[in-house]
Amino acid sequence: MTTTKWIIVDKKWCEYIQQEASIMEQRIYPSDMMPDTESYQVIARKCSANIACNLASVPCDWAFTQPKVDRFKLG
Repeated sequence: MTTTKWIIVDKKWCEYIQQEASIMEQRIYPSDMMPDTESYQVIARKCSANIACNLASVPCDWAFTQPKVDRFKLG
């Protein structure tokens, strides 16, 4: 059975909400490790303030209000 966890991978200062926001990844960890494979797989990314920004219609890359943004690209 696999395990799913949200992990904080980065913290950024958000100019829109004037506070620090966490960038998180949802990772799946396999129950058994197979040789020559990654220890986890990323299935989603989000920001800790995504709901507040989305409700305020803030054009944020992590608030799902920018449809052309690839959230799997870090940077």
